[in-house]
Amino acid sequence: MGYLVRYLNDVIKVKTELTTLKTMLLVPAVTGVVMVLTMEYAINRSLAR
Repeated sequence: MGYLVRYLNDVIKVKTELTTLKTMLLVPAVTGVVMVLTMEYAINRSLAR
């Protein structure tokens, strides 16, 4: 997940006033969604067989 966070920090450009919002809300939310989808579709599907 560290690579995803680094990628999102490089790709998402915001004004300097919104940098804190990006760091504390946007990046963790996107990372959390990716993590949930990965666990649900990649890990749970392979273990359920």
